[in-house]
Amino acid sequence: MNLRDYFNRNKIENRVEKWVELDTALQGFNQELDILSEEYHTKKNSTDLIIKSEDVNEQLKETVHGKWDIFFTDYVKDLGKLKKSIDGVKNKQGKLEKGDPLFKSLVDNYKKKRNYDIVKKAYKDGDLTPVQFDNIMKAVNKGPVKYSDVIVWLQSGEGTDDGYAGNSYGSKILILRRRNMEKTFPGDWGIPGGHVDYGEDFKEAGIRELFEETGLKCKEESFNHIGTYKNSKVHIEYFETHLSLNDQEIILDEKEHGGYELVTEGELFSDKYTMPMNMKENLEKILRKNRFKPTVEVIKKAVEDGTLSKDDLLVVAKEMFKKAQTPEQSKKIEKVMKEFKDGTLKSSSGEKVTERSQAIAIALSEAGLSKKKEDKKEVKKAEDDDMSPETIDKVLELFDMQKGEDGKLIPLEKAEKLEGGKADGMSLEDLCEHHDKMDHKETKEEILTILKKQFELGKKEEKEHTDDESKVEEIVKDHLKGDLRYYTKEAAKVEKGLTDEEKVHVDEFLKSVDGEITDEQLTGFLLDKDLDASAVNGYFQELVND
Repeated sequence: MNLRDYFNRNKIENRVEKWVELDTALQGFNQELDILSEEYHTKKNSTDLIIKSEDVNEQLKETVHGKWDIFFTDYVKDLGKLKKSIDGVKNKQGKLEKGDPLFKSLVDNYKKKRNYDIVKKAYKDGDLTPVQFDNIMKAVNKGPVKYSDVIVWLQSGEGTDDGYAGNSYGSKILILRRRNMEKTFPGDWGIPGGHVDYGEDFKEAGIRELFEETGLKCKEESFNHIGTYKNSKVHIEYFETHLSLNDQEIILDEKEHGGYELVTEGELFSDKYTMPMNMKENLEKILRKNRFKPTVEVIKKAVEDGTLSKDDLLVVAKEMFKKAQTPEQSKKIEKVMKEFKDGTLKSSSGEKVTERSQAIAIALSEAGLSKKKEDKKEVKKAEDDDMSPETIDKVLELFDMQKGEDGKLIPLEKAEKLEGGKADGMSLEDLCEHHDKMDHKETKEEILTILKKQFELGKKEEKEHTDDESKVEEIVKDHLKGDLRYYTKEAAKVEKGLTDEEKVHVDEFLKSVDGEITDEQLTGFLLDKDLDASAVNGYFQELVND
């Protein structure tokens, strides 16, 4: 950017700041207008009731009518002043808006952000259900709803000797308990996180959500990306950070959470803590990969260098998986590779190690992962161990590999995709047992009846949104485990559609829109008229087909 462009952009940004100041003033005037209008209608209704009443004498009616005349005179004056102020602001904005496309782009972004803030406030205040908010977000994003979740390691001063490695000694994971009054997944546990706001990236959203939900501050440089989960409905990016409570304290947002605990990985993945949807499965896969990352990278390089063959990979990987019960293994590997990088690594004979393949061999040996090809008995024993096929799959997943039909190792398809659901394998009877333990007013028999009806509604709904029909029932059960009546509202709205009056509102909206409908126009309209997005979309389709 040359000097002229720099100054031109500065001038444009200054104009945008002035426009935003004017828009803020305009919002204030519009609020005053709403208050004035509400006062007018309240006053008029009460006056009309008295004037038309047969139980009120004429003298009192005249007094009330006189007071109305005074009020109405003042009302007209106030209305005129407000209109003049509003017109003045709009006129100034109009002058600023002339010309430059960059200015228009910056202003459009501001408007979208403002409309998003309105929608989010309505959601936070309980005026929008989670489903309604997600529907709006899908329309705005033109794709999956975006979330940013954070694994927070906090120093607890205690050991974590529970069979898990890879975290700092004494660190535990912070988990939060949802309030029992929440409409979805009441009482469930989870990690800090939430929606990505308009204009934010995932990292910014994670840092903001962490502070809003826990009061904990985190520097951007210590906030590290560690995993991704994505499907047609949601896109979640996972981050982790290591913090201490020496200089700050946990302050929960009591509107969302009713408590917190610090837990080890072993405790987190036990049956003690129920988590929404497939959060627990996602966290386990992400943390497992993160825990073994240093060792995995060295073994991958060993295969690339020929120090290990592809056939050796599974045997060595199994040993790594079984022995990695403490952080010592990774530390030994990291120490050897650092010495090699610094030029201080020496062989057993005291000579300086200059070949990376030799350094890798020493690192594997130090960690107890080396395997000599001539030691056939040891190899055979490792191949014939009692490790289950599921565990072997987990081991290979760390290397983005899987076993093919012929038993040979091949690249793992869609290695970054995390799968699984929190209701995997559960029958409707199992879900009934789950909900029967919660504070539902229905009997166990009534809960099962509701689940059966919800299950049928859910299958119908999810088939319209899911490409893989084999996973429809799993998705439905995931939702029903978190919310007994998850599909009732949505299904009722879809079946009901729009009333004739609501259709008139939509028709008027379409006439008022000049050209293509923008996301903010549609969002504002849905909020203003309190309409369901899917029902309106259905009516749009009817109009197109007609």
